Amino acid sequence: MFLSFLINCSCDRKGVVDNTYEDEIINKTNKELFIVSYFDVKNDSAYCHGNDSVSLIFVKKVYFSHPIIGPYNIDEGEYPEPKIINIYNISDTTFFTGRSMTEDEKKLVISEYILGFRHHIEKLYITDGFLTLFKKDYSMLNKFKEFYKK
Repeated sequence: MFLSFLINCSCDRKGVVDNTYEDEIINKTNKELFIVSYFDVKNDSAYCHGNDSVSLIFVKKVYFSHPIIGPYNIDEGEYPEPKIINIYNISDTTFFTGRSMTEDEKKLVISEYILGFRHHIEKLYITDGFLTLFKKDYSMLNKFKEFYKK
């Protein structure tokens, strides 16, 4: 019995878990938006109607190993890392990228960051004030031909 206990206790516990990063866009305007998020694990996009919201979810696998009998420290591992977000205001051919903003421009951005165990959420609120940061981009007429045919 002691030998069985010793063998079971000496084995490492191994597994795989998912660390999730949720990129949520909350559109508080009546504008039609198209969002593209670039992360280190993948890129994703979504269409967002006026006064609606969308979530883009990114997952990074984390492999762990720790002994059954402690002490041990639980390492959450790495999360998907956001690179850049592009927001296209299809309603009036304007475009926003979050690359660099002045301090005054940052005051127009309303965001919320929620930390959870293995799940992080970033909420970005698109308001009329935020739309003033968008720049005109007539190349959208070619990028979104289906929308502008209407």
